[in-house]
Amino acid sequence: MDAIFDSQGYVVGWLEADVVYDKYGGACAFVTDGAVHDSSGAYFGQFDNRLFWDTDGLAVAFMAGAKGGPLLPRPEVPPIPPIPSVPLEAPALPTPPANPTTGTRWSTRSWETFLHG
Repeated sequence: MDAIFDSQGYVVGWLEADVVYDKYGGACAFVTDGAVHDSSGAYFGQFDNRLFWDTDGLAVAFMAGAKGGPLLPRPEVPPIPPIPSVPLEAPALPTPPANPTTGTRWSTRSWETFLHG
């Protein structure tokens, strides 16, 4: 599992095999062809260059090795990853909206708001 960091450099989740987990190991989203969505198919944004982007093209979170986007904070040392829950099956998805132009700014949306609205 690889840590996901917020705009302040704090661990907010984990990614493994295109499944997004919360900090406690609960499966909460999927990444399919760069689109981030939940188990019902609701679209949250994009995952590109190891950055999570909201629907406005603003960065919400990043992973080690992220390229492009806003200035990244120094990330905290991640804890030992949790034991992940068994993820639900990813649903069949409609075509996601066109990708917005991404930039160099952080979103005001928190990671929790990004995933849960």
